[in-house]
Amino acid sequence: MRASGEHLASRDAEIRRLQQDNFRLQEQLTRANRELALTANIFTVAAPKNASARVFIDPQQHAFVVIVAPPGSYELSVIRSDQPNPQRVGSIAVPSSGQKTLMLTQLPPQAAIKSFALTPR
Repeated sequence: MRASGEHLASRDAEIRRLQQDNFRLQEQLTRANRELALTANIFTVAAPKNASARVFIDPQQHAFVVIVAPPGSYELSVIRSDQPNPQRVGSIAVPSSGQKTLMLTQLPPQAAIKSFALTPR
């Protein structure tokens, strides 16, 4: 009887440990999925060698564009996966600080966006 009680206690302890491990793994999976969702909404922008740009798209389909480039005028285009030619999104004037941030509200659905391009005007 005593051996049976010890076996039950050992089994119960193992079940508790496995439940704790499962809970920890579920938390890690939730965090990883949240991080993946964030990074899936970031696009690198094809740009001249001396420029850098990123586009961040939020869940409401607003695009926040961050550009670091020499002062001047640039054109931002979206390259869609369902169309052969880039679609002009807008003209951007980078000030003397070399930094520009803006928000775009008129974009194709995110699933149709392949990439972005920044070109000097």
